[in-house]
Amino acid sequence: MLTVLDVTNKKFNIVFSGGYNKNEVTEFLSEIACEVEKITALQISQKDIIDKLNKELLHYKKLEIVLQETLISAKQFAEQQMELAEKKCQLKLDEYELQYKVKENDLEKLTADIKLLHNYQIQIKNDIKFFLMAQIENLNQNHLFPTDDESGNKNEGAS
Repeated sequence: MLTVLDVTNKKFNIVFSGGYNKNEVTEFLSEIACEVEKITALQISQKDIIDKLNKELLHYKKLEIVLQETLISAKQFAEQQMELAEKKCQLKLDEYELQYKVKENDLEKLTADIKLLHNYQIQIKNDIKFFLMAQIENLNQNHLFPTDDESGNKNEGAS
């Protein structure tokens, strides 16, 4: 690569016949040196910018990796939480179903008990009815309570 010093320090042989004007060559070489200096400065500046951008790119790539890892972790955590929530819901559902079955069995027992008590009530009413009818019949047979016919006859005879 040609440098500014190469252009500035370049020496030409002096030829007397048909040679170039020394001042023009020197002036042109100065212009070339100036342009090479600008190009070199621009190249250094662009290299610095490229280095800076490469460092930023590396930083952002590392950041991207961290973000991807974080996203994966967050996704796994969310999936675990969903599984846990589903398990809790299933446990609650199972618990409620069990409570429902227990209450349903309790209701069936209560219904059966109510029917049984109702049947007992009917039986007791019938037993009391038959007992009272038997007692009335027994009293009538022992003539402790006169019937209407008997009480009417006695009243007629007394008059």
